Amino acid sequence: MNPSHHQAKCPTRHLTAFRNTTGKWRGTFTQYALDGQVQSSYSIESENRLDCDSFYSLLILTDAQGHQQRMEFTVPYSRKIDGFLLDTPTIKGTARQVGDSVVFMFQEQTPEGLKDTFEVISVKGENRFQMFQYSTGDTFTGYTIIHQTKLGTG
Repeated sequence: MNPSHHQAKCPTRHLTAFRNTTGKWRGTFTQYALDGQVQSSYSIESENRLDCDSFYSLLILTDAQGHQQRMEFTVPYSRKIDGFLLDTPTIKGTARQVGDSVVFMFQEQTPEGLKDTFEVISVKGENRFQMFQYSTGDTFTGYTIIHQTKLGTG
């Protein structure tokens, strides 16, 4: 099968906002309390890949002392929602393209209870911004801003 024929059959080919997030990125991850006070700050490296049937993401957070936290996941594509389904024992939600942005909405089971997260990822040129809003019930609990620059297409 020639590559252009395969690409034409790829159900995720039209998801340009996800494709724009692919590659390797480096930047800062800053988590805030509602009053704007910084709760935590990390350097972040990430890698994303859009495949025909899934979206892969690797995040590596490093604190000032050099301790690392690694998060890696692959979410399957769903034709029914024209997006991706997050379904693990602790996280349930969706990731969809809205305009030229990627929007994740999910619930996460934490020791404090269910936490709702709304995340928007936008890419302009070599810059990528991610904004997260966190809430529990009907109360906002904080937000995170990630700014990264592209390192390559890896």
